[in-house]
Amino acid sequence: MHKARGAAESAISKKSKTQEGKEATQEKKFGAPRLRVTPLDSPEKKLYRPVGKVWSLAVPREPKWDRVLTSAARLFAEDGFAATSVRAVAERARLTKAGLYYHIKEKEDLLYRICEQSIAEILDGARAALARASEPAARLAALIANHCAFFFRHPHNLTVLNRDMGALTGAQREAIRALEMEYLELVRDVFRQGQKRGSFRKLDPSVAAFSLLGVLNTLDAWYDAAGPVTPAALVEQIETILMRGFVDERRK
Repeated sequence: MHKARGAAESAISKKSKTQEGKEATQEKKFGAPRLRVTPLDSPEKKLYRPVGKVWSLAVPREPKWDRVLTSAARLFAEDGFAATSVRAVAERARLTKAGLYYHIKEKEDLLYRICEQSIAEILDGARAALARASEPAARLAALIANHCAFFFRHPHNLTVLNRDMGALTGAQREAIRALEMEYLELVRDVFRQGQKRGSFRKLDPSVAAFSLLGVLNTLDAWYDAAGPVTPAALVEQIETILMRGFVDERRK
């Protein structure tokens, strides 16, 4: 009886070691399982849904969700936010209406996501571009090129930002306003630093920043990439106008 018990325990031990070996091999190949814990004070915990499910602002950037935002931005730009239905967005994104409502509570959530991700992308791109440039003129050119590059990638988003962002209210509008101010302050600081180093004229940084953004934010109103001016030529000419003006100093 003792021999049988010992044999059974030995078999269990071997099975356990085999299982541990398999798990170790899987961890080595795929990495140890990870449990993501979001801190209570994380921005992801700042919800816009007061009751019901826990809805985080951090929607996964999966292809399906990107398709939803791209579809919504295009429809909003073409038909206007007010005139576009959730059903139309779902159909354009190849989803059911119920499937779309899994990610959002109401149509305004789509507008918020488009605005939030658009400004965040411009802002992140600007920071990265400025980190690679040291001279004031190069930093200003980097800002211009980055903003134009976003427009070339997402032309409909710029239309939505300019025309429909005002439809947001409450906490969502305040969140977008905070991002806008962050970007505005970044642009102002480029002018301030350029003035300190003697590279830029002594202009009010706010006037300079709003003038720059006024040009860049209205490209969607008139520029056609299929026209005679290529995207690269557009950036070059905008840089020339904004950095050196219209007057050719050599011909004065």
